[in-house]
Amino acid sequence: MPKRPAKPLNPPFPEELSSEQTYRTCDPAGFAFATTAELPPLTEIIGQERAVGAVDFGVSIKSHGYNIYALGAPGTGKTRTITEFLNREAATLPVPADYIYVYNFDAPHRPNAIKMPPGKACDFRTDMERLVEALQAAISQAFESEEYENQKREIQQKVSEQQEARFKALKEVAESRGFTIMRTPAGLAFAPRTSDGQPMPRELYNELPKERQEAIDKGLEQLNGELQDVMRLVRQDERQGREAQRSLDREVSTFAAEHLVEDLAAKWVGVDELGEYLKAVLKDVVENANDFRKSDEDQPVMFMGMPIPAGGRNEATFRRYRVNVLVDNSSLEGAPIVNESNPTFQNLVGRVEHMAQFGALVTDFNMIKPGALHTANGGFLVVEARDILSKPFAWD
Repeated sequence: MPKRPAKPLNPPFPEELSSEQTYRTCDPAGFAFATTAELPPLTEIIGQERAVGAVDFGVSIKSHGYNIYALGAPGTGKTRTITEFLNREAATLPVPADYIYVYNFDAPHRPNAIKMPPGKACDFRTDMERLVEALQAAISQAFESEEYENQKREIQQKVSEQQEARFKALKEVAESRGFTIMRTPAGLAFAPRTSDGQPMPRELYNELPKERQEAIDKGLEQLNGELQDVMRLVRQDERQGREAQRSLDREVSTFAAEHLVEDLAAKWVGVDELGEYLKAVLKDVVENANDFRKSDEDQPVMFMGMPIPAGGRNEATFRRYRVNVLVDNSSLEGAPIVNESNPTFQNLVGRVEHMAQFGALVTDFNMIKPGALHTANGGFLVVEARDILSKPFAWD
């Protein structure tokens, strides 16, 4: 067997370097910048080819239910690396849709969520605020017009004339039978007449023969029955008058509001849900036109010893016409990237806030607040795995 060569007992020393060979110098005059702050940030991720490939593959998956999990020691730049990659990827993606909540006039406890074109949610909210202001002015003006007052007066006069004619006819019937009609605190009443046309006193009635008293009583009973029939017709006239007044109010409020709502609907014709919503708004405005009319009673109303300003009542009334902008992407130029540092259940899925009113907590659709899942919709959500797993109900 051949023998291995023996190792030298004293290996040779490496080549010695001079002091000039141990460092390199750069001439600042050769740089085209004054400081490194003027340089653009590095767009490449150096030394992380496998990680970059994994992130690239994960981002390319468009199906639901997929997440990217990055594992590494603290301080290795995981968050920075992923964020820089997502920034480049998000810039190539379209801006996602906005979302709003509006009042559901059919089921107030179930507000409607509407998907809006990107960056347009706040525009529609402003349009609705201006619509309410325009409706207040237009409806108030319509109900203060001379034409409306004339038509209202005609309805009242017609009802009054009908009632007067019915009572006049009943009075003539009573007088033809020897009775007179009187107004008492309890209402209308009949009494037998004397020869001079005055109501017969009780004493004179008691002096009459029994047959005459029975005839008078029978006549009173018959007239009282006819009076009840007349009163039913009078109440019917009043109902018809109120219905005619409501019909007039609906006609006037529709005339004042319809063109304003239709103009707004034409502006947002590209969003089908808004067309249906604005139809419901118009219907509700017509049914509640009195809320839009100016009132001379500006004094506060007392409730449980507390004054409620008229303006406060109007504000509460018009809350149902507000638009709650849940997601506003008007400031984005690509897909959103949300870094949630405190991924609690509410911070992720949103919450419903409350306010105190007369000692009770109340809420409505205006108090629905978004979570990170809403604001990151259509983009990317970055959270620490340890944080989300340690928050109750967050991962569930």
